Amino acid sequence: MEVMGGKVLEYEAKTILRQGIEQGIEQGVASSARKMLKKGLSCEEVAHYLDMNLTGLTEQLMQVAKKYYNVSVSEDVLDLLIKHAVITQYQTGDVLCEVGDVLNKTGFVLDGIIRSSFLTYGGKDITRYFHTKYSMVMDDCMLGFSESKYRCEVIRDAVIMMFDANTLKGIIKDNAALKEIYTLSLESGLRYKLYRENELMTKNALERYLQFVEDFPDLAANVKQRDIATYLGIEPQSLSRIKRQLKN
Repeated sequence: MEVMGGKVLEYEAKTILRQGIEQGIEQGVASSARKMLKKGLSCEEVAHYLDMNLTGLTEQLMQVAKKYYNVSVSEDVLDLLIKHAVITQYQTGDVLCEVGDVLNKTGFVLDGIIRSSFLTYGGKDITRYFHTKYSMVMDDCMLGFSESKYRCEVIRDAVIMMFDANTLKGIIKDNAALKEIYTLSLESGLRYKLYRENELMTKNALERYLQFVEDFPDLAANVKQRDIATYLGIEPQSLSRIKRQLKN
């Protein structure tokens, strides 16, 4: 079954879920998800199967909430979230949405990298953000926008929990722990915005690149130079010169 260009993941057997628990938080969610591909159950079948075999994924998401937000979320709430998610695998190059697309879905990244970008009035492609493991993507609709403000493209094979935005809002509204996590994520997003604006105004190109490497070493090593350059607000040629300078 195809969902927005990706393949719905199938949860094949209880043994896979047990393995997922043993693999731990950093590997378990994405590794287990990849193993659960192939047969492509319908959304209803996936939800039904998950309802009976949630232990591994539920426990791992519980650890994510505790590790990154220091918030405890009950198994029942996480089971409800998973039941309403379509867990989807995307390939590098898949486009999740274009600027202006009507949005009614949002996603939680379990693995991979998604680049969000926009075009300037002069037609220049600018990197806005790199959405990595355990971050939200296509979340404009969670903030009241009916159309996408950005283009979202997979730049490393990804596994994403996709939600209907209104359904997710309702679940968050009815649960104090999820509201706390959502509030913390909004605060984090605002801090990031203020930090980015300050960085672009007060640091030179070399300083911005060094900070990027320190903050995101995996991205610095694996993302295209062009995409990093536009994120930093410089030309790719300038980034090449900076990297040569650092090598000498």
